[in-house]
Amino acid sequence: MSRTICILVAVMSLVACDKKKTDTVPAAAEATTAAQAVAPVAPLTEHDAEEVFRGWVDAQNTGDFEKYSALYAPKFEGVKRVGAKTSRFDRKAWLEDRGRMFQKGQQVSAEEPKFVVSGDTAVVRFTQRWETKTFADVGPKVLVVAKSPSGVQIVREEMLKSNVLSARERELDANRWAPVVLEEFVVLDDQIKPEWLLDTHRLVGEQPMIGALAVAETWVDVAKLPVTFKTLKARTFTVQGTQECRATVQGFRVLARVTPHFGMVQDWQERPSTKTSAHEIAAEIVALAGDQRVLVAKLDKACPGAIWAHSIADSSLEVFTQEQAETPPVDVMEVIRKTPAFDAIEKQAREFGRDGWFPSEGTMKRFTAGKRVYGVIATKVGEGCGNFYAEYSAVLDISGEPKLLYDNSMGPFLDVQSIVASNNGVAFFGTDHEATLKGDQLDVVLSWAAPYLDCPC
Repeated sequence: MSRTICILVAVMSLVACDKKKTDTVPAAAEATTAAQAVAPVAPLTEHDAEEVFRGWVDAQNTGDFEKYSALYAPKFEGVKRVGAKTSRFDRKAWLEDRGRMFQKGQQVSAEEPKFVVSGDTAVVRFTQRWETKTFADVGPKVLVVAKSPSGVQIVREEMLKSNVLSARERELDANRWAPVVLEEFVVLDDQIKPEWLLDTHRLVGEQPMIGALAVAETWVDVAKLPVTFKTLKARTFTVQGTQECRATVQGFRVLARVTPHFGMVQDWQERPSTKTSAHEIAAEIVALAGDQRVLVAKLDKACPGAIWAHSIADSSLEVFTQEQAETPPVDVMEVIRKTPAFDAIEKQAREFGRDGWFPSEGTMKRFTAGKRVYGVIATKVGEGCGNFYAEYSAVLDISGEPKLLYDNSMGPFLDVQSIVASNNGVAFFGTDHEATLKGDQLDVVLSWAAPYLDCPC
């Protein structure tokens, strides 16, 4: 009897042990799974946030909506501001709204990003400029990026303030390119508003004259400048001239340039060389220039032979190659002889007893980029002062049969020095004007011409 009991107890003990093992294995597995689920995610790094940020910008500029969508977390909130209007979205509604924008095609620049990282979250603050062919705004923006087991994604996006840009501000977009004068001033605007100005005038150089021009500057109240301009402070530009140069914006000025009467120059030279005298002369130059002044961004150094500058890396940017000047072909001459400006000069020439006026040494500059070719004629003839004088300029598309894009009938004398093209259009930089190609004509959008007040006789 006792033997039977012992065997029974032993069997029961084995069953109990097996049951215990069976019960504890799943419990251990569940504990391991739970531990893995709450295992801490490696902290987010600034490099992680930068990758998301750069990918976000790139996806918009390349039109990659699939890549763009993948950057947004399932639990996302977006705040959109356009001018005074504010709208809030969840992820689904945000991507629906953005999808419509992608269909229109947009260009986005995100300037001066600042990253603040804490644990698995990063806040990115920057100035965004967003534009299509018909709309543009600029303002401060914030992205919140978070890291989870599924990756690094955007959990919040908010445009803090939207400054809608006028058509003029879009045309004079120094974020992409702008002309440079005196090798160290980026020209931003030729329409000066009185509220920008401070009552401080100063000569740009040690003497009033820089070459044939008297030059002075007026200080500005930066806080009152348009946002699209004042955000250029501390921006680095690539400057194109006799050699490529990189320079950074120090500040802003309103520049006055004028060719004064020789009697004024003589008077200035006879004045005592003092700070008071220099300030007085600067004020006189500003008064002589009147409304023909320009807002400029001053660079931290002069760039030799500077013609234009740009501050955004643009893979579509293409600079036309200038070939050696040549005598205008017959078909080009046939086109320009039919223009009202050329005909008016012919009539004036006949009044002075001249048989024709276009000089035998008149030349045409040829600018080429791939299959696109432009011809530029800019010539001045005569002495004036009671004698015959004429000036004529023309720009033609000579990629095929010559087509007139611009001449004096459409605006001022335009002597093109450089041509630049990108996805945003084609810009023609002259000695004192910038024009852009709109349809089949050039439109002068910016002028920094200096008033001529001298007498050459």
